[in-house]
Amino acid sequence: MDTFYQLVNAVIISANISYFHWSTKEVLSLGWLVVAGFLAIACVLLFILIDKSRLREILLFGFILTFLFVYTDVIATEYGLWEYKTRIIPIKASIFPFSYTMNPIFHMLAYQYGNTRWRFVSLNTIVAGLFAFIAHPLYVWADVLWLGNWNYINSFIYLMAIPWGVRSFVIWIANIEQQYATENRRSTLFRALSPAMKLLDGDKDEK
Repeated sequence: MDTFYQLVNAVIISANISYFHWSTKEVLSLGWLVVAGFLAIACVLLFILIDKSRLREILLFGFILTFLFVYTDVIATEYGLWEYKTRIIPIKASIFPFSYTMNPIFHMLAYQYGNTRWRFVSLNTIVAGLFAFIAHPLYVWADVLWLGNWNYINSFIYLMAIPWGVRSFVIWIANIEQQYATENRRSTLFRALSPAMKLLDGDKDEK
């Protein structure tokens, strides 16, 4: 049999086993309830606290952050750095809801309230510390998270570095946008004044 079809069959078998394990061991377990509770709290906090006047900026930060969290999470679980033992829904993307929701949500709030560099550093450090040294040990205790070749210090550094890099990127994008918006306003103003200036030149010629 072609190795491609062997891989497809292996994925199907793995998915069936994964669903059976989720339906019999994970759903409504202590870990599942802990994750569902944290997820609900995070979503409610975001809905209440997010600055609606800065949605585009904050969501851009959140989407980029989520992409990077998801991408690194997939690599980490692929190579056994860590794995999730309890999932909200029975799909291969075991990263839900950590990388998709809870981590980005709290870092988005840190970005929103961290309107200066050092204020963001302080808030981001607090969020990273809460996840690395409180949430992650709780996940391990509740049988939600398994740490292989990883530790809490690595989690702290990881959760500190990525949001800082994303914030720098978003600010860079915002500066470019502001620069071009200013130039476009000047260009529009010049075009609006041009007909009047030509009329004045014509008046001078008639005199």
